[in-house]
Amino acid sequence: MTLRLLRALCPARAPHKARTPAELVRAVLSGNPGDIAGQLAGSVAFNSPIRRYADRRDVVHLLSLIRPVLPAARVERTWRGPDGATPVISAVIDEARLEGLLEELQDPGGKVRGVTLMLRPCGAMMSAIERMAAALEANALPSAFPAGQIGWPGPRQDPHRTEEGVTKSHSAWTSTRSAEGSRTQPSVRCCGGDDLIALRVAARALHSPDCA
Repeated sequence: MTLRLLRALCPARAPHKARTPAELVRAVLSGNPGDIAGQLAGSVAFNSPIRRYADRRDVVHLLSLIRPVLPAARVERTWRGPDGATPVISAVIDEARLEGLLEELQDPGGKVRGVTLMLRPCGAMMSAIERMAAALEANALPSAFPAGQIGWPGPRQDPHRTEEGVTKSHSAWTSTRSAEGSRTQPSVRCCGGDDLIALRVAARALHSPDCA
């Protein structure tokens, strides 16, 4: 009788079921901007290893460049939770192994509202940042253009969305150095002032003995 009373007063809770995580990482590794945009909420933020981006157009643009920058990236495993998922990814860049986490936070409707990319170790991460800087020099962020202007005139952006295009841009970007050996930086019109400052700091770190 007592047991029945306790069950009546304290009904068993249904087991917790996590929402099915949006497969953003698959869209990112495919490099298709349309597929990436379809996974994102109307308001979304991306925390890169360098800075935070809150313009949805920039988020889609940056995530679509990960594929050509890291063409061999793959998902090792995925941690899932009630608010989204965190895929563990790996890649090889400049003959070094790169590992990372791509945290996806979802809104109540299942769309991704927040993305955070964390990479290690330092040396491989800086190589990836360097390649992304070269890609951004050739493929400017949408927010860098005046209102009403979308992208560079003509087909300038499209060829650089391929692995070959990013590699050529990266080679051209890294081949131009000053007499002191520091790397030249993307222009403000391409990346924006905040990005330029961040990339300068990252470039200086490339020459640090602590970054191996």
